Amino acid sequence: MIGGGGCSAVELDVLVERGMFANNVSARIENNSDDERRVTISAADPDGNASTVGPLTIAANGSRTVPLGPLLTSYGSNQAELERSGASFEIIDCE
Repeated sequence: MIGGGGCSAVELDVLVERGMFANNVSARIENNSDDERRVTISAADPDGNASTVGPLTIAANGSRTVPLGPLLTSYGSNQAELERSGASFEIIDCE
């Protein structure tokens, strides 16, 4: 979660879907506030490959799932494994 300006109600979860040749990595952003939010997400894998997604508009009390790109596919099968491997995910902007 990110704090300040009502953005403390915005949550980021990383979803990993197993594919035949690679895992697909997506971010689910949930806005638990009564106001619409615009967020930007940053993701990076242990090799330094990075992806920035956004700004994304998330409706009040809504959620949105977006792909994070072709990176991070071989470092784990869930968010915890990816982060243990050195991957990072964060909301870098929220308004």
